[in-house]
Amino acid sequence: MKKKILLGLGAMLAVVAGVAALSAFEAHVINVTAHIENALNVDNYGLDFGTVFPQENLFENFTVSLSDSFVLQNEATEVDYKIVQKPKHWRDEFDGIAPLHRSLAWIDPDNNGSYTENAGNNGLLIITTGNDEEDLFGANEQPHDWTAPRKMMRIGGNFTIETKVTANPLAYPGNDYQSGGILVYESDGNVVRLELTAFTGLGPSNAVYMESQKGASKTGKGWNAVGSDTVYLRLSRNGDTFKGEYSLDGIAWNPVTTQEGNFENENIEGYPLVGVAVVDNDELEGSVGFSASFEYVDVNGNYQDFCKFLSKMNEDKENGGNNDVSHPSYYVPAENLTPAYCTTSTPEASGILDTTIQDFDDTWTVDLKVPPIAGYVGQDWPASCRQDWVVPAEDDYGCDLWVEVTGINRAPR
Repeated sequence: MKKKILLGLGAMLAVVAGVAALSAFEAHVINVTAHIENALNVDNYGLDFGTVFPQENLFENFTVSLSDSFVLQNEATEVDYKIVQKPKHWRDEFDGIAPLHRSLAWIDPDNNGSYTENAGNNGLLIITTGNDEEDLFGANEQPHDWTAPRKMMRIGGNFTIETKVTANPLAYPGNDYQSGGILVYESDGNVVRLELTAFTGLGPSNAVYMESQKGASKTGKGWNAVGSDTVYLRLSRNGDTFKGEYSLDGIAWNPVTTQEGNFENENIEGYPLVGVAVVDNDELEGSVGFSASFEYVDVNGNYQDFCKFLSKMNEDKENGGNNDVSHPSYYVPAENLTPAYCTTSTPEASGILDTTIQDFDDTWTVDLKVPPIAGYVGQDWPASCRQDWVVPAEDDYGCDLWVEVTGINRAPR
């Protein structure tokens, strides 16, 4: 993502002289500009170990490298980074308590929308559009058509996001399109939407609507009449394939019926913005904004945490690789007469890439030593591993690894 920052800094001076209180005013404006680029690339956004069994030792690799823009410029020479583990399952109930590990960021491209969290102390997120058109589709249309207000965060790999939304688009005057729901956003014109909206041709009735856009063309549509102003929505990604579901009680789930095309979208790349958004495509200036409320957002609720069972190892000592710090496995195998044992180690790994020594990339190996299931621990599992190094049940487990830049070093000027 490329951004430009342009700031105006003003310095002002007022001078008072003598009894006549003559004054002079002087202003200086200094233009400050910056062009922002990513410093790093990661070649893999999802490591899938598949179905595993107790005490297996499995390995997957990913590579962290300097971006082309970093290599081509000639001022900065070194990037320091760390690899942080965060539980895959994340939930925000908008109750005034900040969620752990990560949070949704407010994005409002034209600054016309607004939001309120913990509205009325009821644990709700209410998003309201501005008083003119704020949409998420705009092939051959004006740029303002892409400006629906939203709360988003970046998610890599396969994921499932769920929310409970309340709105009444059917009661909105006129035939314009209003909606509130889940959004996956790669860039303008490359999105997947799952929403509560209204179709006058369905009864009329409120409906669940799903849409895929590639290159600003609608390549997949699906909808179901629901006859309710409150609905649970769930959107899942599996590679390039997206699946939408809805429920009226949060228990029984139904797939959205595909009406046109399909929901495969290869234009959604490895690390899109994911969250909730509210749309109002009323083009009349001065019209009333549209609101939708969200009771919670739950991401990857089908995963239990297994971050502590992973290690991140970098054994590449060429081209300065000895500056990298690995995070060893919790499981230390037996060597000679020393019995195997389990131990806690600092989960943070770190690396340094440096153009001056031609160190442009690091390959990291993620090591998963699969623990046994509680109640089914064999005698060969070490005693030091039997209390804290087991999992509670057969289930889906996951962990997110975040590669974060911690420092940039520049050549002396």
